[in-house]
Amino acid sequence: MPQLLDLPSEELLVILGESYERIHFPLHLDLRWDFLKPPDPRFRYNPSSFQSVIIPFSGVNRLLRLLCLPILFKTIRCRSLNRLKQLQAECIVNPDLACLIEQLFVPLVDLAVATVLCGLLPRLTALVWLDTAAIPHDTLFLDAVTSHPTLTTVAVHGRLNSGVLKGLSSANLPLSKILFPFVTPQKEFPTLIELGARFPRVYISENSTRTNGAVGDLLLPDLEELVVEVCGRMCSKHIWLPKFAQRHVHLGTILILNCFTRLDISDCVISPFVPQFNELVRSGPVNSWVALKSFSLSRPASWSSLEDWPMMDLTLLICDDAGIRDLTKVFLLAPTISSLRIDFLVRNRGPASIHIDHFAEPFSSLPSLQILHLENAYIHLQSEQMLSDSENPREFGGKSSGCFSALRVMRRHMERVAQAAKAVELIHITDAGFDGKDSNTWKLELSYEVRSNESRDLAVVGSPKLEMTGRLNV
Repeated sequence: MPQLLDLPSEELLVILGESYERIHFPLHLDLRWDFLKPPDPRFRYNPSSFQSVIIPFSGVNRLLRLLCLPILFKTIRCRSLNRLKQLQAECIVNPDLACLIEQLFVPLVDLAVATVLCGLLPRLTALVWLDTAAIPHDTLFLDAVTSHPTLTTVAVHGRLNSGVLKGLSSANLPLSKILFPFVTPQKEFPTLIELGARFPRVYISENSTRTNGAVGDLLLPDLEELVVEVCGRMCSKHIWLPKFAQRHVHLGTILILNCFTRLDISDCVISPFVPQFNELVRSGPVNSWVALKSFSLSRPASWSSLEDWPMMDLTLLICDDAGIRDLTKVFLLAPTISSLRIDFLVRNRGPASIHIDHFAEPFSSLPSLQILHLENAYIHLQSEQMLSDSENPREFGGKSSGCFSALRVMRRHMERVAQAAKAVELIHITDAGFDGKDSNTWKLELSYEVRSNESRDLAVVGSPKLEMTGRLNV
């Protein structure tokens, strides 16, 4: 610590800032896998443990405390009305604290919360971002938002019911600071857009009766990503997509969800990957144990049809170990992907049948892959040897837990994958299992950063999340 304190204040601030950013790094792992979770960390606050890293520094001496304060209070989350009132009271007596807050997150907003916010917002002179679960169509609240000199965005994550939409439309106040990160188009949208409301990410269900009508004709100036859920064969319902993409010049990503085998192999203009993949499945070269769950397309600099949009993200479902052997054929159809998720169906307990070398080899055909997410892969991949005595798993309930075995084995496995996938930078693991006949269950979640050295070894990002429970009531 003395050597650390000898550093200039500017360098100490950089170190503290790096600690903050590194703990937030896993936020970037959520790359459109779950369409209910916006991929951009700007769109939703994910509480992290960064304060547990910074707080010890702040207690060392006055210098470090002064350096830590702007980081500790840059982002504030109030989970209840009482917490929000406490914050307001503190900001009244301590304006120096109020001017440090740049982002405020209030999960629940009703009229009482809006009333407190009306009194609090003018005191937060550096506030840039307000994140809420709902927005009250209260004139005083909207006035406070509109008149705030530094506040640029109020992100609203809750469902937009007809009452809220009608209230906002009838308020006839500028809504240029209001951002709806992820919503389904509704009939009030044109009025809200005229008032300046922003809709960067829109979800559309393909079975919607509005798809070929109001949605297809809708113009969203701030649209950046379109999420389309497939609810049936798309061959008769996707005609609106190319013109929709042409009208929205800022639309950079189209995410197609819930694919499986529902995309028709004939007359599919979304991506050439779709008919090629389904043809492999139906004709036999690819086992039906590999299923297509979702994929995303990225807008190129110039294009004439959606077939020109390269695939960037891909999610596959492996229904049986036999499907792993067909990954090479699938990967050759999508060499441009930068993000890949593979979900394994959990099967009955038994010895794993796939050697890690056979699993890792297909990744060499993905030269652009940067992020890999594997779910429930542990029980499908063979371990070369038993753990050494120094690596024996810890005791849980008097017996060793497979959670710690998975933690160590998966690291070795992912080192093999990183050597095969030359461009991969992040590997995210989520897994679960049982501990023998006692039916103790465990869950594991961790992230690895691949170092850019010759050996491409791994570094854990943050702290692994380990959960273990006792005997299940079957």
